[in-house]
Amino acid sequence: MGYLPPGEFLAESDRIRRNIGTIDDIKNKLTATPDDVALWSNLAAKYDTRGDYASALEVWEKVRDMGGEAVPQAQFKISLYATKVHQSPEFLLEYIENNPDSEFMNEAYGAVIQIFRKNKRPGKEVGAYTDWISYMERNKRLNADILNRYAWRMAELDTNLTVALEKIQMAVDMVAPKDSVKRAMFMDTKAEILWKLGRTKDALSVINNCIALQPDDDYYSKQKRKFLGR
Repeated sequence: MGYLPPGEFLAESDRIRRNIGTIDDIKNKLTATPDDVALWSNLAAKYDTRGDYASALEVWEKVRDMGGEAVPQAQFKISLYATKVHQSPEFLLEYIENNPDSEFMNEAYGAVIQIFRKNKRPGKEVGAYTDWISYMERNKRLNADILNRYAWRMAELDTNLTVALEKIQMAVDMVAPKDSVKRAMFMDTKAEILWKLGRTKDALSVINNCIALQPDDDYYSKQKRKFLGR
């Protein structure tokens, strides 16, 4: 269940005691309404929370076999949970290759990258990130948050920094000027990359802008001290 504040913990404990929204409760409801995809999805989510990926996989296989509008989602979830069960990205990579127009593509790439990162395969992780960004560019689906995620990870891995700088600038340009929180966050990524590239003066200029945008957030001042070697 994880940590919950005392009040929420008591409410959650009471819910479980009364068998509301538990796995058994959802199964009982499915007996009455076996075609309710939302209930099947909730059941799979419960198994996921418990780390029982094999059971979640079985749930989505049942949803697929039911047919109907939920089949595309079920096909993605089957690939996702097969990947989790076997701790291998091959199932999602096959899904990505065979479903280029899928609405679940970002989630698929994200899960592949998570597996590579967990298995400490940075080369494969970078390759998956590169494919993800290329996919978004080809399909005109650029997403500022994903561009920032990519750029920051490249900075952490100290690789592809020139490309990362280009992508984070694109992300910054996509953020509304009035969104000072997100703008500062993305500009911090840019500053980090500039610093990694040895362009300390430029990095300081950018981080000073972050401080101006978020003067009460000490994180950016710490970044500045890092760039200055203090």
